[in-house]
Amino acid sequence: MVEGKSEEVYFNRIARMTDHYSIHTKVSKDKGCADIVRNCAKEASRIGLEDDDIRVAVFDSDAPSKEDIEEAVRIAKEKNVVIMTSNLSFEVWLLMHLEDVSHVYTQADYEDRLSQILGRKYKKSQGLREMVSLDSVGSAVARGRRSLSDPSPIDCKSRLNTSTLWSLLTDLLEICS
Repeated sequence: MVEGKSEEVYFNRIARMTDHYSIHTKVSKDKGCADIVRNCAKEASRIGLEDDDIRVAVFDSDAPSKEDIEEAVRIAKEKNVVIMTSNLSFEVWLLMHLEDVSHVYTQADYEDRLSQILGRKYKKSQGLREMVSLDSVGSAVARGRRSLSDPSPIDCKSRLNTSTLWSLLTDLLEICS
């Protein structure tokens, strides 16, 4: 379960890169962190995931309060859902595919920098295909691990330019290599 269209397009691209995993991506109708986790658990039940299947809720940590994230973590433990988040937004994770993210950025800065690198105006959920390959995911995983060694949503919320997505995609890279 993902927060927005960019995340959906990204994970659908990841799904096409592997035949080892079945990846089902859906945009949450609700945008609060705890609601996204609840929706993830409901969708997993609806599509009949087995107990050992991984359920993942992906959201940004720009808007939610620490309390919302803490509630999401509590619900995730109850419902067997893994939380993945990026601070400020998913675009920091996309930028990690292309370069180190060492400056403090705003959302507009992320989008401007992606536009500079891509040589065209970055538009959410468009053009991710050219950005996302096994090599670029590997670069993002390495950069993400360096920026946030503990993939905790609470730690991510407190540190700009970080993402916990590297911990999810590490296994995918090992299997696809």
